[in-house]
Amino acid sequence: MSLVVKNIMKRGVAKGNSDLLSKEELAELESLILKNKNINLKKENDFKNIIGIDPRIDQLIEKILSNLEIKNTLLKVLGENYLLRHISARFNEPDDKGLPMHQDSIGELSLTVLLNKQQKGSTFFFPGSQLIPTNSNIAQKVSWGSIKLINLTKYFLFTAGGDAGTYYYFLNRTWHGRLPGKSNKTNLSLFFA
Repeated sequence: MSLVVKNIMKRGVAKGNSDLLSKEELAELESLILKNKNINLKKENDFKNIIGIDPRIDQLIEKILSNLEIKNTLLKVLGENYLLRHISARFNEPDDKGLPMHQDSIGELSLTVLLNKQQKGSTFFFPGSQLIPTNSNIAQKVSWGSIKLINLTKYFLFTAGGDAGTYYYFLNRTWHGRLPGKSNKTNLSLFFA
């Protein structure tokens, strides 16, 4: 089992190791998504479907999904018959209020790819929290799940930051959320669910 897969299973989140796209392709993909942001994408959502809005975006997405590490990791964690539910762009705007810590469904894995440099990142995780036994979604009920208390929790939370092209896998059951927008630019990430 690869170190990436071991980290996914143990910590609920792991950083990928491959170069998914060239710097030029990453810049092109970011530019195409931003160009289409207000034309083809619904304005009221932080997450916007990006499949089928531009043939070149689809080609670059296909290149990401064809990456050998991505394919092997998804097969090892999810098995042969996994379903790709959606691919969306997530915009963390400067005025973004953030999203409190929460969990998503059991059995889901996501991949997030940063399309621009995000020194501090905008998505945060509580590593290992997917192992907390529960039949209910308690992440939202825990008092320190509040956006206002993020500064106190920073000592045990992990933020998914890095340069354009940095990517992370995470089990959706791992407690996670979105930090409030702090920079003067939009942090743009792709989410493959």
